[in-house]
Amino acid sequence: MPRLHDVIIIGAGPGGAAAATFLAGSGADVLLLDRADFPRDKTCGDGLTPRCVAMLEELGVLPEVQAFSHRINSARIFAPNGRCVETTLKRHGRIPDYMLVSPRYKLDETLLRRALASGASFRGGSKVTDIERRQGGVLVTAREGQAEASYAGRLAIIATGASQGVLKNSGFIDIAPQPIIAARAYYEGVKGVGDSFDFHFDGVELPGYGWLFPLGEGRANIGLGYMPDGKAVAARNIKKMLAEFVSRPAFAPLLATCLLYTSPSP
Repeated sequence: MPRLHDVIIIGAGPGGAAAATFLAGSGADVLLLDRADFPRDKTCGDGLTPRCVAMLEELGVLPEVQAFSHRINSARIFAPNGRCVETTLKRHGRIPDYMLVSPRYKLDETLLRRALASGASFRGGSKVTDIERRQGGVLVTAREGQAEASYAGRLAIIATGASQGVLKNSGFIDIAPQPIIAARAYYEGVKGVGDSFDFHFDGVELPGYGWLFPLGEGRANIGLGYMPDGKAVAARNIKKMLAEFVSRPAFAPLLATCLLYTSPSP
């Protein structure tokens, strides 16, 4: 019989790692499982809202995250007709008046290290295939390489984000939510970007939007996402859509002399 943990958390991304930090810090025996080893990259805009910034402070990692992040003080929204509206942020209690752009490659590893420092344990390369309810708790089954492993817990937390496999296999959902397809790339030498989030509803397929999130020193995360309208996802080429998005005349002066790379620097 495997060792009984208080909590088994499936998914060691920001949600899972934050839950592990708080639970382990309160004295719980916490096991984090993730199909990936860290650090690992993640397709994302890398933007953190003011509420996320406040949570990083509560977790005790804000100074460390700020060291590799870019501060954002405003947001611009470009309507389908090209018109732009800009707004700044205001402080609300513990919620700050700024946002951050933090590459997930570094952010997620930082949060995982914080969870481990709080007393949680972690197993990477562990792809959970099933969660079985048992008297007094749950039994979590995972594939680890060519072997199968089992972990017992009083309860389980599923924090797998967009990945729905565990939710389906365990019977938590019968109908999959509407998917959102996204792609992004990193650029160096981008001209004219400062401290604003740019959300573009012009030049993209709706319902969806594009973005340009500055990373500082002429670097930016540029991407787009959209919700398919019932047509086969395979009929759309999200990478081609991104290429068309960044080739628009509005981006020409920004990207004229830039370099493209698909992943952030370690």
